[in-house]
Amino acid sequence: MRPQSGTPVYRPDLGTYMIETGQIPQSGFIGLEVLPPYTTPDDTGTFKVIPLEQYRKMVSDARAPSGAYNRTDWNYQRARFSTRDKGIEEPIDDDEFDRLERQSPGMADQVTIDSARGVIQMNQEKRIANKVMDPSRFTVKNVSNPWNDVANGKPIADVKDGMSEFRKKMGALPDTLILSWNMANAVNKTEEVRNTLQFTFPGLDINSLTAVQLARMFGIARVLIGNAMFDAADKNQPRELTDFWPDTHAALVKTNRGPDLRQPCVGRTFIWTADSRTDPIVEVYREEQIRSDVYRVRHHVDERLLVTEDEDGNTLTDIAANCVYLFGSIKT
Repeated sequence: MRPQSGTPVYRPDLGTYMIETGQIPQSGFIGLEVLPPYTTPDDTGTFKVIPLEQYRKMVSDARAPSGAYNRTDWNYQRARFSTRDKGIEEPIDDDEFDRLERQSPGMADQVTIDSARGVIQMNQEKRIANKVMDPSRFTVKNVSNPWNDVANGKPIADVKDGMSEFRKKMGALPDTLILSWNMANAVNKTEEVRNTLQFTFPGLDINSLTAVQLARMFGIARVLIGNAMFDAADKNQPRELTDFWPDTHAALVKTNRGPDLRQPCVGRTFIWTADSRTDPIVEVYREEQIRSDVYRVRHHVDERLLVTEDEDGNTLTDIAANCVYLFGSIKT
């Protein structure tokens, strides 16, 4: 039902539509795969995290006859989150609304919120990519030969070496390799990759490898390929299309998609659900002076790298730093 006044009307049906047709890795937006969503009834708060010093510690499960069972006694540290309200409004003129509705009932809603969702997605993708691929935030491990060097690039060897170093430091293998779209294509062209696939996976179309096939080749649970782009130019300036995920770096990361926030990982995206169980929230109101319905798409979020702190906010353990292995010098 269309709004009759300037008072915003909550539209949970449109929020559900956005969930059902939302971000998937194939669309190029991979940020919420790297920092998976975690819904919370609180806008700010803290949560327990197992310290790295105790992660993977053996706890005896032996029990003496008639004795008590041993118990875990983690000395938890705490991490924090603080969500912020972010959103966008998109008006649709009555003439445009009527034209779309004549084509198909409900199309005006879908077209308008899809456009607004694109803005939300791009901003969130940029925030996550900037955090995870930040060479000033994480120690960069430079490779010997760039991966876009067809003859000399050794992406398979470099990734396997990186996984080994990650495992020694973290006590667990990374589960995800992050590549930009350009670098994924460059990797496919290296002689190392082509020679490996020719003998290991005969009959495979080397020129069109999927993320699943790349993961199998690298020996990692999954590969995420970021191919979404944005226009970095100022308004009214020539387009400057830019990748969210840079060609200059790749990353091995340990993610956590489950409900247990205690587990070490690179980080999570916290979503405050007090207003709505859907994310994002969709509201619609009427603005008569421009003869338009205005669609507001918003959410309270915090894309948070995992760091534990003391009561004064001082860093105790930079867990994210142990859950990211950042490759550098991969591009000439």
